[in-house]
Amino acid sequence: MNYLKNICCLFVAILFLSVPTQAQKVKMTSPERLSNDITHFDILGKVNGNVLLYKYGRNYFEVNAFDSKSLDLSWSKEIRFKSKRMNMLEMILTKQGALAFYSERQNGQHNLKVQPLDKQFRLKGEPLLVNESDNKGIIYRINHSANRDYFAIEIIDKEGINNQNIEIVLMDVNMQKNNAVQIVNENNWRFRQTHIGLNGEVFLISDKRQTGLFSDEGLTKGIKINKLIDGVLTEQVIKHRDTLIAGYETELDLINNLLLVSGTYSTGNDRIPKGYFFSKVSFDDSALDISYAKLPELLKTQTTRRSLLGQKTRLDELEFRKVIPRSDGGALLIGELYNRSVVSNSTTGNIHTDLFAGRSAQTESYSYDDMVVLSIEPDGSLEWSDVMRKSQYSEDDDGHFSSFGVMNLKNRIHLIFNEQVEYITPVSSFGVSEQGSGGIKTLFNSEKYDILMSPRHAKQVGKNEMIIPAYTTRNYFVLVQLTY
Repeated sequence: MNYLKNICCLFVAILFLSVPTQAQKVKMTSPERLSNDITHFDILGKVNGNVLLYKYGRNYFEVNAFDSKSLDLSWSKEIRFKSKRMNMLEMILTKQGALAFYSERQNGQHNLKVQPLDKQFRLKGEPLLVNESDNKGIIYRINHSANRDYFAIEIIDKEGINNQNIEIVLMDVNMQKNNAVQIVNENNWRFRQTHIGLNGEVFLISDKRQTGLFSDEGLTKGIKINKLIDGVLTEQVIKHRDTLIAGYETELDLINNLLLVSGTYSTGNDRIPKGYFFSKVSFDDSALDISYAKLPELLKTQTTRRSLLGQKTRLDELEFRKVIPRSDGGALLIGELYNRSVVSNSTTGNIHTDLFAGRSAQTESYSYDDMVVLSIEPDGSLEWSDVMRKSQYSEDDDGHFSSFGVMNLKNRIHLIFNEQVEYITPVSSFGVSEQGSGGIKTLFNSEKYDILMSPRHAKQVGKNEMIIPAYTTRNYFVLVQLTY
């Protein structure tokens, strides 16, 4: 698999055309009743004409391969790992086959191991010990570069309320350690995520939340970027004395060798954003490039809804989901209005699947509404903005069927979403070109296929192919293929 080509298809928006493109084909796998042994699944990608699905649970691990043209089951393989007390973290495809990362707790130790597998998902040799610790509360997370040549092992040690120590171990595809660095975050700095460049460049993102009796803890006082490049650790901070960050997202621009950090800012303790910021962090030692600008007033009007108390702006509910780099060094910043609340003591919900069994007596409601898109120029100025109205409401499902998935064609970005969280909902696409929004297009109606899709968990597996997990009304699991 050409991983670099795929990542460019997924994250780089270039040379958009103004003519909208419709989904040409919709195909599904045969419905399958998931056994009680399976609690998680992951769409691994496409290899040799097969879409690979990894399903796992307590002491059960299985890989299914579906023919990408017909979606018929090509083969299925149960993997019998030697360990019997493992917590599976990640199964990652590589050019040699795959790597399974898992943790074990035994004899007072909490260890991280990796098991290599060949292209037929057979175990290769013995599992390798990556990290051992006598701290049972330690957290392991795995990240990898787009080409799967480098892996960053996050070893997170939470101590007390204010401290969070992070150790990052950088390894290559042969599981040889290249670098390791430890960072202590104090005074309310919290580690958020790691990005890895194609040549092993590491970016560690932390942020500092606003605290205080009358403060909104959803606001951020600053963003810290620690860079580990060629064994040298440096630090840069995004912070402005007169503003607080209302929300932000980060992404690597692999074409221009940049880390993009973008979001909205507020003043005082008000979560309603006043403007946006756009920052480019280079892979070298260049100074931090950051700009601030006002949001268009129309954006506030477009996100205003009527309520029992009159007109209410909902920009304070804006949460960002994606930063999609443009080839010219600019970016698309995509978010949506999100709200979560407790609505009653009922245990019922409008969607039920085995994955959400065992809920508490508290019922939680989820609202994923209008999508907001900002197109930002390389100099940080706003080229255009748009709002796409939608209204998605559900209960007790963690918003599993809400939000949107991103299909990135070279000529257009498509944001795929269910119009409602119901089995009879239209599935629609909000198209975005270089010139701006291309409007909403209905792709198909879920009722025709007796499914409800989960676009937020979709994965683009080719230049014009997306795989989306879904459930039937009988609670059977299927994969849906959209081909453009």
